[in-house]
Amino acid sequence: MMNSSDARNGLTLIRARALASAGRMAWFEADFAVASAQLSESLALFRTARDIAGMLEAISGLILVLTRQGDYEKALTLVQEAQSLLPSVRGQKNFLPILAGLGRATSFMVSEEALPIGRKWSAEAADMARVAGDKLSLAWSLDGLAICDYYNNELKLARAELEEGIPLFEELGDLWGVSLEKWLLSNIARRDRHWDESRTLNREALTVQSQHNSRQGTSYMLDSFAYLAIEERQPQRAVRLLSAAQNLRDHLGSVLQPLYVLEHEEYLRVSRDMLPPTKWALLWDQGRKLTAPEAIALAIEEQN
Repeated sequence: MMNSSDARNGLTLIRARALASAGRMAWFEADFAVASAQLSESLALFRTARDIAGMLEAISGLILVLTRQGDYEKALTLVQEAQSLLPSVRGQKNFLPILAGLGRATSFMVSEEALPIGRKWSAEAADMARVAGDKLSLAWSLDGLAICDYYNNELKLARAELEEGIPLFEELGDLWGVSLEKWLLSNIARRDRHWDESRTLNREALTVQSQHNSRQGTSYMLDSFAYLAIEERQPQRAVRLLSAAQNLRDHLGSVLQPLYVLEHEEYLRVSRDMLPPTKWALLWDQGRKLTAPEAIALAIEEQN
């Protein structure tokens, strides 16, 4: 017979799981303030109930949210906490998806401190997922690996991981996952100077994001179209897209990850060098006034 302590603990876990699910949905919908509050409360309840697996899942979600909010110090503290907790759940049946989620979330931080940890976790999860035949964990582990390898300038490795991961997401019917992977692959194609491949992949990625009314990846994809426009000597179009992307981030209250910023600032500098200052400022102001649908339409329109 369940005693009162067990009953209270059970109710605590029910509330913790509900808040974790709501927090993940808020993150997907780019409502970062709500996501942070819900996932933080969820984590506190899991701690009260001493549910380590639940704590790790809440931590994984919080790392993603804090990354978008720019609180890398707190996110890294949670990564370190996860490192200490993981051995306690190793061997449990839910260990693999927990590890895959943590690997991908930590990789998403795109910082020098986080990438080695994210890559280690993602590599271990990918190996385990192959053995277990867990396609979803493998797909997200490959995504984490590709993020790390891209920002470590291991482009061939990242391309191979994405080309393996995209069909998995397609088989699973996860079009959102497909869009994120195609976006990253489009950046590899751009850096390899394969302009048409880059444009096609990024157009497909952005189309899926807009069809699902997701604002999570849109600003990144607008940036990538701008980078391609700069490479193809279309600075006026590029500046408007860069401005529209920044405007979207400002409205969401999100920031760019540390290593992402390095590439972003270089393209901003090049765009300034390609135009007179007054012209650049005028185009930037025009980009700020674009609605998200207008910016997406500008990004995906056919170019001669």
